[in-house]
Amino acid sequence: MVAKGIDVVAELPTYLLMSFFGAGIYNTRLKDGSKASIASVVIGLGSMIVFGFLCGYVAFWKMNLYSITLVFAIDIGICVCMHILSQLICDRRPDELRKLSKTGLSCFFSMLAVCILLLGVVQRYPFRSLNGTVLVFQDWFRAEILIDFGNIEMRSFPSLTCATAYLCLLVDLMPKIIFRLKETKLVLSIMVGSWLFLVSISQLILGYAYLSDIIIGFIISFGITVLFYYLFYIKENQENTGSV
Repeated sequence: MVAKGIDVVAELPTYLLMSFFGAGIYNTRLKDGSKASIASVVIGLGSMIVFGFLCGYVAFWKMNLYSITLVFAIDIGICVCMHILSQLICDRRPDELRKLSKTGLSCFFSMLAVCILLLGVVQRYPFRSLNGTVLVFQDWFRAEILIDFGNIEMRSFPSLTCATAYLCLLVDLMPKIIFRLKETKLVLSIMVGSWLFLVSISQLILGYAYLSDIIIGFIISFGITVLFYYLFYIKENQENTGSV
């Protein structure tokens, strides 16, 4: 029951982060009517609304509670909260907020693209499906390689739930825009690490993924996070230093 409870909310922290990043893109836009400004409105508002909707939909869907009214109510509440929160930060550090928001959204969509590609190529099914059906247990290293994107939601290589949850690693970048978090950065990292461990264990206990599925999910999310951190932070700082 504990593992099932963790599975229900496993992806929610990441979706909340992405909704916040969407609000960050929207609130840090240039209000000049340019194409870049319009793109920021579309991407920012779209991300804020979509990820807010996913927060409610995924949780209710996994609990077999299908109430579209409650989902939309949660979506509206999350959008309002994220807009207000990002606006407060935007007034103080708009450049850092926009950079972090671009990093976060880039990480998520890149992770999703890589996972969908692998799910469509590697035909591996978990021991137990999300609807409760128990399948025949297979050796973790046995999987058929076949390009077929039908029913990819039933497959487990890589674990999309874990890969999504692992993007909570982006929380470690939050002290760059919220100075108060710098004093608790170690505590924040421990909390994130503990949460990711619990999510991984819950997927194993429930039979929704094999260990290799979880490890590959971690490698994908961690690798993409490091890549975009390098592109948006380290490389940019190097270029700015060189130009000076």
